[in-house]
Amino acid sequence: MKFTARQLHPREIWSDEIIAKLIEAVPNALGGSFDQLIKIGGFDIETVLRFQAVAVRCKEARESRGLKIKDVALSLKVPQYHIKDIEERGPSNVVPEILHHYLDFLGLRRWYSKWAKSNPKLALQFDLEN
Repeated sequence: MKFTARQLHPREIWSDEIIAKLIEAVPNALGGSFDQLIKIGGFDIETVLRFQAVAVRCKEARESRGLKIKDVALSLKVPQYHIKDIEERGPSNVVPEILHHYLDFLGLRRWYSKWAKSNPKLALQFDLEN
């Protein structure tokens, strides 16, 4: 399967087929030590790949408004590291309530709903009702 640049842009919601191909391709491209790093770091490559779209959309929306992480943290009254967790560190560090406040602040709630429908298992991790 070949991918277009648009399909592989990290801000796009990737299909299950694309995720599966990337999960297969990334370790091959990065070598044998990749699996070890993933296990040591406690990362799940599928989760990281699926969350990438959320992280990139949030960062792009923030930057397009000319806001620094510090500005957002002050507005939301949260420590800066929580915003960095969403944009840079991956889903295992994300606090669901802060993610939802950040999405609302950026006006990304509708987009996030589309993402959640495409990634239902991961979206449960960020469900405020759990």
